[in-house]
Amino acid sequence: MSKIESTIRKSLEDKIAEFNTLEYSSNPNFKRIMDIFDSILNDRTVPKNIRSVVENSKNILISKEDNLEVKISSVINNLDSIMSDANMPLYTRTQIWNLVSLLEEERNKFLKNK
Repeated sequence: MSKIESTIRKSLEDKIAEFNTLEYSSNPNFKRIMDIFDSILNDRTVPKNIRSVVENSKNILISKEDNLEVKISSVINNLDSIMSDANMPLYTRTQIWNLVSLLEEERNKFLKNK
């Protein structure tokens, strides 16, 4: 493993550890959301362009930069952009629909508590 790969892996592990300590990490929906992201990312039948958007979306969600509403809206927008991809396996499309539903549910909860 090269030094760059090692640095990237360490950075990702740090982000995952950081995500697990966030206040919403105990929320079962966020655990399901992360599990769905991981499932899509680990599925080798999913084309690279779709996995890339999913990985980017996951990184947005676990970042500290914006508030939760902005992050969720960005992720939903990213996922919407790949929904019409003809190369997407049907099972993956269903997973993404489920992901968007869970994210919308969390955004609605966030807005109610605002």
